[in-house]
Amino acid sequence: MPLNSGFYFFFAISVFFALAASLNWYLVAWRLSTLGFPIKLFATLRDTISMFREYAHAAPTKGWSKWPLAVFWLTSVGMLLAGIAAVLSASPETATAITNRFPTLLTLLPWATIASLCFAFIFSYRVRKKREKAPTDLSLWTQLRTDDFFRNDLYVSALAWLGFLVTLTLIVVSHLRR
Repeated sequence: MPLNSGFYFFFAISVFFALAASLNWYLVAWRLSTLGFPIKLFATLRDTISMFREYAHAAPTKGWSKWPLAVFWLTSVGMLLAGIAAVLSASPETATAITNRFPTLLTLLPWATIASLCFAFIFSYRVRKKREKAPTDLSLWTQLRTDDFFRNDLYVSALAWLGFLVTLTLIVVSHLRR
């Protein structure tokens, strides 16, 4: 069964644009973090826009170019268009060939378990450190309501622990069924 090369071509272009957009986002985030600007790792579009606005204000005084902002938006649009082109160029044979090449779920579960555990440890550590830095009279509930960064890290930590427990349970159940 021949594979549709148009799908793979546009998919590869989409991945390339995604990598370029990510690198530029992290470049902007890294430069702002050196100034002490807090960076959300669980960022929404609004957070990204406000981070880019802050970068655009700081760039002239620090001698930074503004090209990472333009490259981010151009590569994001390119990624979207290449992704749409990949979907439109896909044929039923391509979808069948791709799903036949996927590894089984059991080979992916250990990787998902390890990744979830790593994220759980990292974000739990961040939550603990932010909780220690908070004023002692500040209750946990008040900190959750007022500190977006603390709340986002707590959400990611809870989701990572949940992902770890779910994938570990799936591994154990799958081995018990054998």
